[in-house]
Amino acid sequence: MAPRSRRRVAVPTVRPLPDSLRLSSTSSVVVRTLSKLSRPSLLSLAASWCARDLQQSCAPFILAEDEDEPADAAYDAATSLAQVEGLYSEELPARKGTKREVVDRILAGDWRHGISLYQLAMAETQHILEQPSSHRWTAFKLQRHDEEPDSNLPCFHPQSFLRNLQQEIAPLAKAHYMLSTPSSFPGTVLRIYLHDTPYNTQSALRSSVKHGGSVNKSIFVLFPTGTPYVYVSLSSGGANAVDTDSKSLQKFVVEAIPKAISSPGSRYKLISTALTARSLTALLAHRGAERTNAAAGGWTIFADEKKDGNALDYSKFEEGSLSLPNDEEDLSIDEKDVVRRNLKRSMPFSHADPTSSLSTPEIKRLKLVAAGRFGSYGLPEDGKNFNRFDLRMTDSFSRALGEEGEDRDDFTPNIRLSFQGSHVFAGIRKLVESGIIDGESMAGWMTGEAGVSVGTVKNGRIEAKS
Repeated sequence: MAPRSRRRVAVPTVRPLPDSLRLSSTSSVVVRTLSKLSRPSLLSLAASWCARDLQQSCAPFILAEDEDEPADAAYDAATSLAQVEGLYSEELPARKGTKREVVDRILAGDWRHGISLYQLAMAETQHILEQPSSHRWTAFKLQRHDEEPDSNLPCFHPQSFLRNLQQEIAPLAKAHYMLSTPSSFPGTVLRIYLHDTPYNTQSALRSSVKHGGSVNKSIFVLFPTGTPYVYVSLSSGGANAVDTDSKSLQKFVVEAIPKAISSPGSRYKLISTALTARSLTALLAHRGAERTNAAAGGWTIFADEKKDGNALDYSKFEEGSLSLPNDEEDLSIDEKDVVRRNLKRSMPFSHADPTSSLSTPEIKRLKLVAAGRFGSYGLPEDGKNFNRFDLRMTDSFSRALGEEGEDRDDFTPNIRLSFQGSHVFAGIRKLVESGIIDGESMAGWMTGEAGVSVGTVKNGRIEAKS
């Protein structure tokens, strides 16, 4: 009698996906993730995979002594771990090459047998730290349910938190978790990779990736050290678009975070801080551990470390002591005309310089006004980029016209404003310096002093939308 074929039986489980599960090296998820990194970053990442303590989940393909090299192999297989480590730490960095060459070498050569979930997590984490503007981050604040919201905030224990979070997410989907404390970020980074399968086997993982490109979600949760704030980002396949499933998934994870931190007798919740941005440095500046949290806009002069003495002594911030950025660009009108005439071709959508008809003293006065309203805030390279600023105006016409009494008309139009750009408040500051916006009479919220990306303007003041 012929022996019966052995069949593998997969049983649903609540355990998380292990680090050692591998995705195919030809998977679009793997290729897309590695292609986002720069060449030096790829070489550094591949060299770190050769660490002795990571060989259980990140081991490269090593040809055994009794094995033959496949005839169709694109690259010769390494015979030792030291050979692979030397290739990515010494040989490839010493010579010129392209990023595509390194990606091909990794996927078709030294890791031809697949990329593990742990390796994929390391690559995605390195990408968000190398390109801090690649994701859209939302800041939340951890707060107690009792009457004293700012008291007795818990100490963050990563392993205990992760164990509790796994219990919250397990009924929804299988997930892979990776905690790290990178040197380039002042805090803890948690990466969650979710799959809509009840199994944690190799075949179930590959089937999920193959047939559900939009199902696999990577969620990053950042815990800055010394703050009650939590940063959450949701990245999906393709162009990082946020669809309905992604929003519901993000909402579920956000709701699970305070439950995982809570303990008997100490219940916590996450509240909105009305701040969403693509820049991690902007979130750290407005919702971080530094003293710049409540010192945006013109108030930055009091948080600037270059200023000495008492912040209440405003006499030191006289008009003559205000620093003007880019003083070397203060050209005279004739010099500006020479620069414009020497342009080889006109740029598309070009327009006239609004300061071309102004005198040099007037241009300097406008820059002094901008420096007085913005301080050291709103500079192109300050790293506090807001790519979007949405407002809803709730002031009535009667207030704008100065009408008083019971007979005044309280008609309030539905007006919504949306400022968009690579750096919204740097753009507004530039408009003040150009004389397009009256910097002396403009509202304070236009300088970014509220430190929010969404809000409502009422009685001339901005109220954060929570």
